Amino acid sequence: MLVSWHGWTKQILAPKADEARTQEELTKARRRAGPPLLWLLGKTQAGKSSIIQGVTGRTDIEIGEGWRACTQASRICDFPNEQEALIRFLDTRGIGEPFYDPAEDIAYAEEQAHGILVVMRACDPGQEIIKSVLATVRRRMPSRPVVLVQTTLHEGYPHGTGHPSEYCFAASPLPGGVPPDLARALVYQHHDFAGLFDRHVAIDFTHLDDGYAPQFYGIDALWAELAGILPAGLRTVLTRQPSLVSGLRDVLFDAAMPHIASYSLLAGVAAMVPVPLANLSGVTVAQGKMLHSIASIYDRSLVHGLTALGPALGASFLSRMVARSVVAGIPVVGTAAAGFWTATATYGLGCALCWYFAEVTRGAVPTAAQISRVYADELTRGRDRFREYFRARGGRFPDQAAAPPSRPHAP
Repeated sequence: MLVSWHGWTKQILAPKADEARTQEELTKARRRAGPPLLWLLGKTQAGKSSIIQGVTGRTDIEIGEGWRACTQASRICDFPNEQEALIRFLDTRGIGEPFYDPAEDIAYAEEQAHGILVVMRACDPGQEIIKSVLATVRRRMPSRPVVLVQTTLHEGYPHGTGHPSEYCFAASPLPGGVPPDLARALVYQHHDFAGLFDRHVAIDFTHLDDGYAPQFYGIDALWAELAGILPAGLRTVLTRQPSLVSGLRDVLFDAAMPHIASYSLLAGVAAMVPVPLANLSGVTVAQGKMLHSIASIYDRSLVHGLTALGPALGASFLSRMVARSVVAGIPVVGTAAAGFWTATATYGLGCALCWYFAEVTRGAVPTAAQISRVYADELTRGRDRFREYFRARGGRFPDQAAAPPSRPHAP
């Protein structure tokens, strides 16, 4: 046995590598993962921050939190944060404002962005400055995918009415269920930006107190358009589908999930280094960061958590981790397979620790058998979550198996 649970736990709790080496390992893995950067281009109050909330599912944070400056007038939002980014958003601010030259910000966005979301209020016809910027970018970078996102549909609804009961804004021509004034506004913007976008979608993401239901109207349609921009499988990694969280839903688990998803993906990418056993260092660093984040969110002792998980997962978990490291030495298919299985195992480990902390918080004393069963259930769901991402990187995996029915694990 090349790795012991005690040795692995010691590395997680008190890693020998210094902080600089740790960050170096994570940086290498992040570069291989290549989180996509989406440029949000639009005027102030067009709905850009609301799109970020809808895409990431982070309705528990204030709009504007988590942003950092990248130029004098633009900023980047990393989801879930800068260290663990799965996806990044670039907001070019101030376009159209007096005495502002956006040339520097546009040049930065052109170089960095994987795709462009042109965001505009559906009933705002005054988009000349945005059209001018987009035309310049389109001329310089004709292959850069562009999605025209028309927002705040309710501004075109008759007074006292809500969203159409069924989403109908993807049809062409627009059906009679779309209010006439709104339909004219949508079509006008399509014609006004003709030739400058590849896809288009109409959405209405509102605040809870606005009184419109659902809050994120058109979110599925937006995801359908983003599918052509984001790497394969990233939607599954990002979204928290009820069938993929095995009844673990609670406020703390929702807070922990972005960390679990991002560090699981990071561990998987680290495992793809085609040097057997040498890749274990990066995997352990990513797993350790995830476990520390979970313990911090639940305000529980990581030592106690790992002590409880040890008898439940023990040598078999570590043996499989070593085996995946060896598999990574197989060209192309081996590296993707090692990444896939490492990501799923890390995901299962994170979910199992969350469940354990939730049970302890409500006064229960989980058994090793219960922890093992939760880990097995979440391992299955982790396979559903990461399969397409690593398949796009050369992996060949069995067809998706149905996840076992959810059980009410959490309080």
